[in-house]
Amino acid sequence: MWVDGTIPTDRTVTGIRGAFPSVVDLLLEHGFDSIEIMIGNPFRFDLKDVSSCIRKKSVNVVQLCTGEYFGSYDLCLNHIDPELRRRAREWGERTVKLAEVLECPMNIGRFRGKVWEDGRSNSMERMAEGLSFLDSIAEPRGVMVLLEPLRAHVCDTLNSIDETVDFIDRSQLSSTALMLDTDHTALEEESAIRMNSSSIAVVHLADTAHRPIGKGSVAFDRYFALLKDIDYDGPLSVEVFPDGTNEYVVGSSIRYLRQFITRNEEKSSWQWM
Repeated sequence: MWVDGTIPTDRTVTGIRGAFPSVVDLLLEHGFDSIEIMIGNPFRFDLKDVSSCIRKKSVNVVQLCTGEYFGSYDLCLNHIDPELRRRAREWGERTVKLAEVLECPMNIGRFRGKVWEDGRSNSMERMAEGLSFLDSIAEPRGVMVLLEPLRAHVCDTLNSIDETVDFIDRSQLSSTALMLDTDHTALEEESAIRMNSSSIAVVHLADTAHRPIGKGSVAFDRYFALLKDIDYDGPLSVEVFPDGTNEYVVGSSIRYLRQFITRNEEKSSWQWM
């Protein structure tokens, strides 16, 4: 994941920083063929340079991640303050339009919001309204909105796959699917993963507390066996807090992943081992 330069530099973000073309070159050098973007202010995002770079280098954008809309800018779709809620919708709408140009989904984790002081019912109702608004904008543009179940200590709403799927169904979100994070969705939810495998559009590979993959306690051997068994063939995006140089973070990630996936040069794609 690349961290958009509009995100304040004093924020510790789960991605690597640097000039976008240089980061793309580093990923390509190590064998990655896609990039995920942790986007900052969407109205200041350098769409022209980013879109030019990905076309020139034939790189796909996995998704636009909106986590820092909440983490750095304190915005969320169900904010109890009407003005901040309105601004969050504007940022969400702008992100959908950016995703349309970049031909990728947008991911919503903490940006969906939390339980506010007026109670869970009111908070969830505002969340449903905000996500329905984005869903209605995304559908005619062919953009997918991805909802990410998160651990309760990070976000106190939609903490499991079953809860998230039920919310999507009840809210009648036609352009919204699931994003799976290996640090936030425990293998105890295996049955739910299997039951909803067709709705999983992107997988975040993240170890415990988003440490470098292989350095925590996530059982990736079991996780990858499960993903292989359900025939998951979508993007695998590494999400880690920076730990050393960009070269080290990218290199150590791909070295670990090569235990489980291999490059099929004939098809220019990765496959499970």
